[in-house]
Amino acid sequence: MLLLNSCLIFPISVFECLLFYSKNIMKNILLALMLSYALNLYAQVHHQPWRYNQLILQANKLLEQQEYSKSAMTFDSAFSQFPQVKNRSDYYDAASAWALSGNPDTAFIFLFKAAESGYSNYEYIRSDSTLVSLKNDHRWKPVMKKFKKNERVALSRVDKDLHRQLTEIFTDDQKYRIGVSDTIKKYGINSPEMGKINRLINTADSINLVKVKQILTQHGWVSDAKGGRMASVTLFLVLQHSDSATMVYYQPLLQEAFEKDLLPASFYATFMDRIAMYQNRPQIYGSQTRYNKSSGKFELWKVEDEINIDKRRIQLGMQPIRDYLKRLGINYNPPFN
Repeated sequence: MLLLNSCLIFPISVFECLLFYSKNIMKNILLALMLSYALNLYAQVHHQPWRYNQLILQANKLLEQQEYSKSAMTFDSAFSQFPQVKNRSDYYDAASAWALSGNPDTAFIFLFKAAESGYSNYEYIRSDSTLVSLKNDHRWKPVMKKFKKNERVALSRVDKDLHRQLTEIFTDDQKYRIGVSDTIKKYGINSPEMGKINRLINTADSINLVKVKQILTQHGWVSDAKGGRMASVTLFLVLQHSDSATMVYYQPLLQEAFEKDLLPASFYATFMDRIAMYQNRPQIYGSQTRYNKSSGKFELWKVEDEINIDKRRIQLGMQPIRDYLKRLGINYNPPFN
């Protein structure tokens, strides 16, 4: 089932609007790499201290704003205040910040920490422009060998047939959604052109749902370790694009996957928010928007206990609601202001 905000599905830090701005990502392989990075990034944040998550979000925002030195120091503050937290993706992002601020020595310290912690997205690292200043350094090849070894180990455990099925499902889920943003801008949300895309999406969603139900019946929730890097993303997307009854039916399975760190906390939050919206209830985390026909604009769906929304979002590693909505072109004025 297609909602008008169906492309707004990743409420997670720097990559929250990845699909909304997918017109800039025309190749599925690049989209997969970026989504994989996002999935890897927020797998365990709900187990981390609230203040640690807040500092990491600040560091990533500064990194996005090209305040590289401030970003690097904020990462350092998070690590020094919470030495018990060992997050490989945060180490990787810190390496990017230090590299961009012109400090290769510290950048390599964190790259090696990321590798030693099991970070394995080798192809993403190879194409990451934030690390380009490090590639002629004598330490580059040794650290890349570690990342490559991590990836080989990870791939050796993957069920290749299951991975192929899930990759095909992911491609079918996204191939028509890629053009949604441009079509709305060019022809309008109620145009015949948009209607045609909606029908194609609905057909693909129905076929994918049948396939995913079969996979879940046979295997249960498929971890990335078993189904490949896009396994959890794919299962989440197809269920997120289904109807309310289906989402409610599979909610306990997603809850279990979330609690076992097989599904990012922010994905689970998005899933729960969408169920609430389908049932005309206030959402909890502010991930869902709706199209207002009167104003011709998207707006935030109603939120429960809105004054504390950012506390809940930060606990799951989600950026503040104002920043999230700004990315979507929505001006947000908190009720308590």
